[in-house]
Amino acid sequence: MSVITKSLHENKNTDSYLSFNASEELERISHKWNSSIRKNIALEPNQILQILIIEVKGIKLTEGVVYQINTLGVGYKPFHRSLLEIFLQAKFERLYSDYIKPEWNVSEFNVLKMNRISTT
Repeated sequence: MSVITKSLHENKNTDSYLSFNASEELERISHKWNSSIRKNIALEPNQILQILIIEVKGIKLTEGVVYQINTLGVGYKPFHRSLLEIFLQAKFERLYSDYIKPEWNVSEFNVLKMNRISTT
């Protein structure tokens, strides 16, 4: 999640982290962001304080089994004498097959919400 938020912050391509469809969708959505969102979206790994597993599915296919894990991540970072709270959603997929080397792919990635939290 951190690597993807950093790529979005730097306006870099996310193809190497996301499936083609997920990358295209995220690029389309992120072009609508104002500069404040892009400037503040980057999270370091230690700023993502919770990752919740929402759902795990196994889908049998003729070529193997696809496992999908839906997650919700919550990150916090300093922001003008307050905290910025960022909610992220990601779906990870992996195909287990005798013919294909298994590797995890991110098939969905969304920035759900950004909130400023007063610390005073």
